[in-house]
Amino acid sequence: MAQQVDALLRQAAAARQEADAIDLTGAAQEAMRNVLAQERRAHEAGELSSQRARAKISDAQERFKAGAEAQGISLDEEIEATERKPPNTAPLNKYSTLMEQRAKIQQQEKRKGQAAVAGQ
Repeated sequence: MAQQVDALLRQAAAARQEADAIDLTGAAQEAMRNVLAQERRAHEAGELSSQRARAKISDAQERFKAGAEAQGISLDEEIEATERKPPNTAPLNKYSTLMEQRAKIQQQEKRKGQAAVAGQ
């Protein structure tokens, strides 16, 4: 039993020496330097992405203005908004297409039902 206690005390002393050898302050400072470097790189990458996005937006605005001018449209004039749906517009998504098809089918079925009732 005494031998086991001595062995455990020796292990504890060795572990204490290893723990004392660890430089927590230095490790924390190194971690902070790494975090700051990563933050700086992320900030620079974000800034570059932001600049590219602004340039693309500016280019798109210029193309839009040039296209409008080529069509004789003034961007300074006020236009009157209407709620009419332009004829022959294609739906923008599959759901809209499906709903329009179902509405047409329902209207056709309704007309057939009314014609059958009128024919009796």
